[in-house]
Amino acid sequence: MTISELQQLLDCLKGEVVFERKIVGNAICLWFSVSPQSSNAQCLWLDVPWRLESADKVVASSYGFPWERDEGESAEQYRSRFDSACSKSNVVNKAQVVDVVVDHLTRDLTIVFQSGLTLKTFVVDLEEENWHFTDYRAGKRYGVSVAMIDVSTV
Repeated sequence: MTISELQQLLDCLKGEVVFERKIVGNAICLWFSVSPQSSNAQCLWLDVPWRLESADKVVASSYGFPWERDEGESAEQYRSRFDSACSKSNVVNKAQVVDVVVDHLTRDLTIVFQSGLTLKTFVVDLEEENWHFTDYRAGKRYGVSVAMIDVSTV
């Protein structure tokens, strides 16, 4: 698959609404228009690093998620800190996609929302997958790194 073909594929997300945002570790996962359990779900998974911006500030980023409890911290306190870090990106829930752009050189991904928010991922490893798009209705997963676009079935 070429980068141009991938860009055409991702153009299908224009006009779609983020049904659900999930944080897994410090990766961000966006599910579009339907429940993740739906057979026609579509999902963008962005590994680190990523950043969510408004016009005047950084709203959230993949940095700052606590990986373990601090000394003397209870499980509940740790969970509260983690949930607080996650909640900063809640603003993308129900946000409508205006544009999706894949950089032809770096494979960095930029998602622009109608609300003025922009979500960006930055490819830092030339060999390893940095983000992927899964289209369950088509039964395809598109894993993206600088070196290649890996297409597999789901």
